[in-house]
Amino acid sequence: RPRSVQHPGLMGLVGSLPRPSPAPAPKGSEEVRFERLKDFPWNAFQVSSAVLFVSYFFFWPLGVALWFALSPWLLNIFSWGPLWLFSSFYTFQLFFYRPHLSNGWPYRWFLMGPLVDYILCYHDATCIREGPQLDPEGQYLFAMYPHGVYGVCRAFSGGVRNWRALFPGIFGRWGSFGAAFFMPGIREFSLFSGCLDASRPVLEKAIARGENIF
Repeated sequence: RPRSVQHPGLMGLVGSLPRPSPAPAPKGSEEVRFERLKDFPWNAFQVSSAVLFVSYFFFWPLGVALWFALSPWLLNIFSWGPLWLFSSFYTFQLFFYRPHLSNGWPYRWFLMGPLVDYILCYHDATCIREGPQLDPEGQYLFAMYPHGVYGVCRAFSGGVRNWRALFPGIFGRWGSFGAAFFMPGIREFSLFSGCLDASRPVLEKAIARGENIF
């Protein structure tokens, strides 16, 4: 029985290879097991990955704290001019640069990368695809439940040994509430996770492009 990799190397693969899921799972079902890593530094890395994935609501206050730390009031690394210029530019693009209403950002490098597998190791997760593999030429609407306080559910739609292994050749974008794209930190994290505005016109355009939707 294949086991999770316990000494993966820097950003190496963790989690078992897909294996048949036992009854009462439907025929053709497969599962991937992510055992919690116990050896240093990988146990620390999995915790750091999980914290990063759920802390995006705090990126904004942390960014404001960093802004003041770099200012003449504290470390005096930057004068007020460059700091306010950066703030003005960021605020401008916040309202006028709207990728969430079109094609979004490239996201597979983040959501479908090995970082998500480490997050699943922290949660000691077992991920099961019920039934045989889906046709990668098809188009799908996936439902995730429950959402939870944070978007941790997105972790189950990513990873190398998780989603790429259980649903090979199938990728999808998330629909997210529109206000998220006007909240610093949450906006960037959502775009890196493949999110689009969840409004009907935006998702209809994504479906027309051939995108799968969460």
